[in-house]
Amino acid sequence: LQAVARVLGSSLGIPSVASMAYHGDYGYSTGNSYTETRIERPPGVASQICGSCCCSIIGLFLFFGALAGTAHNERSTVCVSRGLQAALEQYEEIGCDGGGAGGGKPVFFSCAIDEQSFSVWTPQDFGAHWLTGGFQAKALKVKQRVEMYQCEESKHTKERKRQDGNTEKIDTYTYHGKWSESAIKSDHFKAWQNPEARRALETGCGRDFRGNPEFTLRSTTLTSSTLSAGGYDLSRHINSLRADVPQAIKQGSYQIDGAVRSQSSSVRRLARDGQAYTRQEFIEYYGQERGLDMWDEATPTESSGRDGQQAYVQGNMVSTCAGTGIGCLKISYFRSDASHVSHMAALRSGRTRPWAAPSTLLCSSSGSSNQVDLFQEGRKYAEELISSAEDSNTGQTWLYRLLFVVLAVVGVGSFLQPLQTVANFVDQFLDWFRFIPLLGSLLDFLGDMVAGAVGCTIALISIGIGVPCTLMVMATFWLVMRPLFAVPLLAVCFASIWYIVKLMQSNAASGNAKRKKA
Repeated sequence: LQAVARVLGSSLGIPSVASMAYHGDYGYSTGNSYTETRIERPPGVASQICGSCCCSIIGLFLFFGALAGTAHNERSTVCVSRGLQAALEQYEEIGCDGGGAGGGKPVFFSCAIDEQSFSVWTPQDFGAHWLTGGFQAKALKVKQRVEMYQCEESKHTKERKRQDGNTEKIDTYTYHGKWSESAIKSDHFKAWQNPEARRALETGCGRDFRGNPEFTLRSTTLTSSTLSAGGYDLSRHINSLRADVPQAIKQGSYQIDGAVRSQSSSVRRLARDGQAYTRQEFIEYYGQERGLDMWDEATPTESSGRDGQQAYVQGNMVSTCAGTGIGCLKISYFRSDASHVSHMAALRSGRTRPWAAPSTLLCSSSGSSNQVDLFQEGRKYAEELISSAEDSNTGQTWLYRLLFVVLAVVGVGSFLQPLQTVANFVDQFLDWFRFIPLLGSLLDFLGDMVAGAVGCTIALISIGIGVPCTLMVMATFWLVMRPLFAVPLLAVCFASIWYIVKLMQSNAASGNAKRKKA
């Protein structure tokens, strides 16, 4: 009926509005968005029971895995801190003549990078042969960043529960152009399966869009083969150098070769009438499929060999298009400006290696957390290297602490998921009486309240068990480093767990008493 109405409107000369919503067989399009609705029935009883049991098993692994991860994180933090403190007390500063020797102790030096470490880089090293003479950079590392303007499909889903117990899901697909370093796969766009989604695609990405092209150049980082400073070989740290200084490109007339040329809409070809037209004009005249075939058969104009090939330079970036269009490239260059490095590690035969701190309680000298291997660009003091490493260790420790606390809470909640499933069964059972006037709405509300109350209870129990347990594991390791903080924290954790257990026992006893009276 919607299709007939559209045909009648067209035959009567009713104009279409660009912003109106077009309804198709499965949904409707508005501008560059396509929306469709689907109904999902709730899973069966057996499926829900099986799913909740699997969730409970996964919850056990999550909870105990979070506790084990917390223990490893705290041990690693203690060992790293002890190793850095030992290095600070024992390190020996050496000169930049390549003749230092650690003698089993960690060494520290801050030296200029040797001249033979630097390489000279040009655009040809990255495959951009058409950018000859664009720049010549003498550096340890140079990076080429390539971005392509591509069509992207984003999906957003809204859910709402219907009165019949089913779930209504509203999927919205939006199409728009986006600069991206990575390839955006367009083969499985919704637009290829639905005409209304295709209409939204044409609005957002152009009527002649048939898929995102392949990258002809890739983001690449090139580094020198060796890195030495003060006569010491530091090649294993060359990847730690940053390449974030913009490398200016000389202004000039650069002609892009055919392999890099974008899908430019300004290119024209000769049609059968002898006139030159763009690709889009071919499609508008002949239709989508025949228009593309005619475009492939058409003869390029004399100027088409030049149109779209002029590169546009701006600072450290060169563009293949004056504006934006599908397939256009933005190519930027960055280099490392490192000329001095600072390093603390063990030294043997002119090469450095991680220094293993002496073994202590919980920390083996062969463990990775007990090794010191500090490297930074620029002129630094030994104290600055160690202070920076301690700050990094502290930040990483707190990040993992938060992660494992969340995983422990989620694990307990997942383990108790079968209780939520039972409450959901009660809710679904009461939904069957919704057709009864007045009483049906009341029973439906009661079912929702029961399911919600069970969910809130599970959340509180999960927090009450997960948080104290992870804090208790943390405090156990703090006994080694900070006993003044660890003892009170352990007392609070034990008190919290005891209170939660007693509360659960009290509720269980109350429930048993009520059942016996019944």
